[in-house]
Amino acid sequence: MWIQEFESIHHLKEFLVSNLEYNEEKGYSFCKIFPGMEFHEVPPALGDPEVYNTESDQQQTMEYNIFINHPAHGKRDHFKLNMLFWAFHREPFKFVKLHFDYHKTGNDAADFNVFLKDFFKLLLEKFGKPEKKTYRFNREELLYVSGKKSMRIWNNVEGVRIELK
Repeated sequence: MWIQEFESIHHLKEFLVSNLEYNEEKGYSFCKIFPGMEFHEVPPALGDPEVYNTESDQQQTMEYNIFINHPAHGKRDHFKLNMLFWAFHREPFKFVKLHFDYHKTGNDAADFNVFLKDFFKLLLEKFGKPEKKTYRFNREELLYVSGKKSMRIWNNVEGVRIELK
């Protein structure tokens, strides 16, 4: 089931790494949710989403959020892990997107940089050598590919992005 809050950014790191998985048959997943699943299969696995829009035949959306408690700033709406699902024409969704923003300026920049270094190191330990690994302008990206399935993880000015296809 989906949780509501992380006590720190380090709990977020543990949650992400432990819930990203690879299965030979289905590819990459997060919290046992695989690209290609039916939209209605997600709520029984994760619980009720914060946003659940299925009225339109053209596009369906579902969103889950987890707040990240900051030691100095507390919980803020902008600083959270966000998991998004989009389906089109009531077909199974083709990708899973996760992202989070966090305090990364001033005194908080050091904590965020430690998080990034540890996070990418743990991913390399868990999944091995990626198909592609880049590091430019203080931004790191890992791309894992197996057949038609892929997992892309990168950091940017807004935080960290994870995309499963």
